[in-house]
Amino acid sequence: MLGRLGGDEFGVILPRVEEGEAEQVATNLLEALTGEELIHGEHASRVSASIGIALFPEQGTLPSELLARADTAMYAAKELGRNRYHIYCEQDVRLARMHDKVRWEDRIHQALENDRFVLHYQPIVNLKSGAISHYEALLRMLDDDDTLIPPGAFLDTAERFGLIRDIDRWVVEQTIRTQGVSEKRGEPVKLAINLSGRNFGDNDFLELVRNTITISNADPHAIIFEVTETVAVENLDKARSFINDLRELGCSFALDDFGVGFASFHYLKNLNVDYIKIDGSFVRNLHQDSTDQVFIRAIHDVARSLNMTAIAEFIENDEILAILQEIGIDMGQGYYLSRPQADFLPVQTIKGISGKATLSQEVAG
Repeated sequence: MLGRLGGDEFGVILPRVEEGEAEQVATNLLEALTGEELIHGEHASRVSASIGIALFPEQGTLPSELLARADTAMYAAKELGRNRYHIYCEQDVRLARMHDKVRWEDRIHQALENDRFVLHYQPIVNLKSGAISHYEALLRMLDDDDTLIPPGAFLDTAERFGLIRDIDRWVVEQTIRTQGVSEKRGEPVKLAINLSGRNFGDNDFLELVRNTITISNADPHAIIFEVTETVAVENLDKARSFINDLRELGCSFALDDFGVGFASFHYLKNLNVDYIKIDGSFVRNLHQDSTDQVFIRAIHDVARSLNMTAIAEFIENDEILAILQEIGIDMGQGYYLSRPQADFLPVQTIKGISGKATLSQEVAG
């Protein structure tokens, strides 16, 4: 039995085999994969693999134990030089790493059951006028002492243990309800929701979105869904259908982390999106790297020709902001403009944005 665990990791279950037989299967897999090339447009990548083996019952009797030890052995194989397999042994030093993942799985379950997730909101700002266009809803977990835990600490584990769909659904329901409350108060806000892509093709998920919008009296035109470019391209047909289904409800769509995967511009014509979010790796050093400036100018030109709005992430100083404004990028977000906050900003405009950008005390406080 073969299954995907998440990301670039796969699991194989071999019933009733001895150690030697498991080694032979691993050898066959390595021989089949080594030297293969993946072609993406004009780019070619070679495939490599590292395989970890855990044996039942010698190295565990519970699925979680065997998965932990196989994961430990896989990392040991990587350290030994990749393109090889390794059978778990007690000398391996990575076991604690997987035990941490198992503990995180329990914490995610508890957070979902006990309402220990919260949303913070970071504004996306019009770089010409300073007006706040919308907010991105960002997930946080509350620790036992109510300390905020960033998503990077637990989302990989959620993906690996099949909990990411539940998290997606929680975020969607909470964000749409929040939008509905803003409509009721007469202070409507537009909100962006990050999705993992695990719900592509899931009719139940689409029904959840539709029902939550109806029950919450939310405005679907004030809901933006975001998915990363890499996830969309890996599931192109499903992504295209999913995007169109959500657009039929009145929602908008953004392609996140644009520029890091595959032949980016080629796929834009196949995805009916409203926003392109330029990956932060092209923005962080924009004031020091002329190549990044050329790339962002190209994104700006393409976005404009396709009637899409370009958004720059990770704006962290006034030099970066000034270059983006000179290029003509439509919108931006980042700590220099505003950090994520537990509530919406008390103003509609980031002051000073049209000149040398500085936050007003009202916003920064």
